[in-house]
Amino acid sequence: MFQKILNDPYILDIYSKISEFEDQNKGWAHHDLSHVQNVTNMMEKILSDLNYDSHFIEEAKVAGILHDLGAIEGKDNHAYRGYLMAKDYIDTHQIELKNKDLVLEAIKMHSDHFNTDNMILCILIFCDKLDIKKSRVAKEGYNITGMRQLQYIDDIEPSITDKDIIVNFKIENGYDQKELEEFYFTEKVFNAIKALANKLNRNYKISINNKDWNAY
Repeated sequence: MFQKILNDPYILDIYSKISEFEDQNKGWAHHDLSHVQNVTNMMEKILSDLNYDSHFIEEAKVAGILHDLGAIEGKDNHAYRGYLMAKDYIDTHQIELKNKDLVLEAIKMHSDHFNTDNMILCILIFCDKLDIKKSRVAKEGYNITGMRQLQYIDDIEPSITDKDIIVNFKIENGYDQKELEEFYFTEKVFNAIKALANKLNRNYKISINNKDWNAY
């Protein structure tokens, strides 16, 4: 099911147009196919580590691959627009989802609804916010204070133990930590990590190059 959606020419065309739109309209960050694939891959890993069954993971990945469809008309209100597009796509293609309501809610609320009982939404927010490696920076993003610091982030390594959620940011030399911390989206990243930790009743540990990072 997920693979069929991922390979659908309609879906591929939308994400191709999103990439073009963001370049032409000077978007700060990519919401393209590469991004949603990064998100779904991380969702699969986290949910597998948490011992969710394969069917639940498959449906969660549907939310991951469809969550940014609404960026076809820009970032503003893209979550709700994406929800409408995803609902129409699922209904039109008669895609059977046991957790359809949770999947659609996750798409609709993935921007900032951190406090939720919907595990698909919680995992989507966590993985979406953590995809802030250098690959996310669009052309205009290199000119934006705060956003430009993402170009130094080589990788982000999340892991989950029985007691902790651990997130380590691998960042190159030359970045400005103060500017990164003052960037509005960095607080969203921290909130996403805290929200999942609360949901799973675990502590959280955030670090830069394995050194504690306590920005918020």
